[in-house]
Amino acid sequence: MLDYVLDFAKISYNKYTESICGDFYYKETTEDGTTLVLSDGLGSGVKANILATLTSQILGTLLSGGMLLEDAVFTTVQTLPMCRERKLAYATFVAARIQRYKVYLAQFDNPPAILLRSGKSISHESARFFIQEKEIWESTVPLLSDDMLFLMTDGVTNAGIDSEIGKELGYGEVVKLLEQWYKPGVSAAWLGARLMNACLCLYDGKPKDDITLLTLQLRERKAINIIIGPPENPDEDDKILSMFFRKKGKHVVCGGSTAKMVSKFLKAPLMPLKNTSSEGIPAMAKIEGVDLVTEGIITLKNIPKLIHEYEKNAIILLELEKRKDGAAMLTRMLIEDATDINIYLGNAVNHSHQEDGSGIDIVSKLKLVQEIGESLEKIGKKVKISMC
Repeated sequence: MLDYVLDFAKISYNKYTESICGDFYYKETTEDGTTLVLSDGLGSGVKANILATLTSQILGTLLSGGMLLEDAVFTTVQTLPMCRERKLAYATFVAARIQRYKVYLAQFDNPPAILLRSGKSISHESARFFIQEKEIWESTVPLLSDDMLFLMTDGVTNAGIDSEIGKELGYGEVVKLLEQWYKPGVSAAWLGARLMNACLCLYDGKPKDDITLLTLQLRERKAINIIIGPPENPDEDDKILSMFFRKKGKHVVCGGSTAKMVSKFLKAPLMPLKNTSSEGIPAMAKIEGVDLVTEGIITLKNIPKLIHEYEKNAIILLELEKRKDGAAMLTRMLIEDATDINIYLGNAVNHSHQEDGSGIDIVSKLKLVQEIGESLEKIGKKVKISMC
């Protein structure tokens, strides 16, 4: 997939009172494609986690290695430990293998995968067969740009069961909600976060089952270009900025000195934005021709933490959506808009910061930018850092 990339996000909550989740997923991406297996172990807690972990890891590894589904399932079933109480080695699964703009799906006892195309659920023919007395549904579906794939355990579709409303959410309603919330440009991760929030509300914040939702989205490559600090040589300001603004994609300017330099280059005023600061994060500004203008180091120090929280649980997107500060706005842009991030790091020394002790030296700044890059790469982004 040269021109497209698969964005992936995970949202998961343990059953109320359980310290460990009984759902588990396996994901592996190679040059040949991406393999994803989500499994739900029998019951909850440690036993369920062991069953789900073994099922997803063994099945995922075998499928990723090219083994036929029948052989992979047979091997997995033979390997699973037996539950002493129920005399049963049981874990549901849904497996997805994405290769060359198509997805192969194999599903056993999990809610069926949902494929959203232009905001509408796409139905696809499935073949039924049995492996080790397990009823498996198998299908192959073409993937188009911006297609969204949702894999879930039954904690999602059962949300609301045994509650005051006395009715579970149900698979059909899940599909309707995703279609209803969809709008052009929205990410699959955001839709997943909103769906999980609805499940938590139906469970009254105390899930009666483990809940896991995985999202995949086939996206055309889009870049975010960020410049942090002026170049070391002031004579190269215009040269570097000309190169920066020729880059396709959105453009972000971080830091007061950088913003003044860009304002002069673009011959556009630098205007402060009211009501864009929060919890110690300075306010943003606006320059015509720039997509986002933030303060520098204080804002940037928040980015790795927020991206790490997103990696653990994508529901944080709903919190970030409510915030209007630079750290939240930049994090959302990096997660939801970008597949590729180009960072220009200027080596100029900020003398005003050196005098009042509020800044950091270039080595520390480079370490911070590298930390941001590493956190982005962990969630599947392609990052390039250029010193200037």
